[in-house]
Order: sequence, then C-alpha cells, then structure tokens
Amino acid sequence: MEITLTRNTAQFEFIATNNQAELPICAAPSLGATQNGFRPMELLLVGLASCMSIDVLNILYKQRQTITKYEVKVNATRKDGEPSLFDKITVSLYVWGKVNDIKIDKALKLTKEKYCSVYHILKPTAQINTQYFLNHED
Repeated sequence: MEITLTRNTAQFEFIATNNQAELPICAAPSLGATQNGFRPMELLLVGLASCMSIDVLNILYKQRQTITKYEVKVNATRKDGEPSLFDKITVSLYVWGKVNDIKIDKALKLTKEKYCSVYHILKPTAQINTQYFLNHED
C-alpha cells in the first residue's frame, strides 16, 4: 500500500494519490488554508465510515439482503488541548431495502468486534457509538 501526498499551489493544500484516485486535503482555516479539501481528522472519520461500511455491506450481501440505498453519517467531538484527539464518535448507518434487523445487528457487531481495523485504531482513545436506521424516512 502506498500513497503520495503532493503540495498543491496553496501553502496548506495537498493532493493525495494512490495511483487510482486523487483526494484533496487541506489544513484548518486558522492556518490560512482554504476549504478545498478534507482536513486530516476528517479523513480518519471517512476511514471509519468506509471501513465499517465495506464490512457491514459485505456481510449483508452474503446474507442475501437487498439494499437499495445506503448512507453513513459520522459526528465527532474532540478533546481540548494538544493533541486534540477524538473523545466521542457516533456512527449512524441508514439502510434502505429488504433487510432483516437481526442481520444488521449481527453485521454491525462483527465489524466492531472483528473486522474493522479503523474502528480498532480509534477505539482506545474515543468512545464510539453506533446506531442504524432501517428504511428511515427523511
């Protein structure tokens, strides 16, 4: 696994590449950066949401569940001071389709206990709460 991070034209803007895709990254506005990318701590939350999603969806597909729409929202707070680690993270999964509640519970439990590496990286320093909503109406 290899990524390359290259500074863009601005002082605190970067492009991360993995030979397949590009991802814009920037620093906080307090450093004079624009909002033209993800900030590093946001990328950790993206990693958590996507890692858990790959696991949950893979398990549900193997259980022959029909998913018509899927979305994850992550909310987090950080501790004061340096380093400013996450202290609370809430991961909310929204699943639409013909899906059994028991199977979502099992998939979510397996990703937290066994499969999601990012979850296990963040777990020692943050309280991570998960919840799901099945066929949630907006």
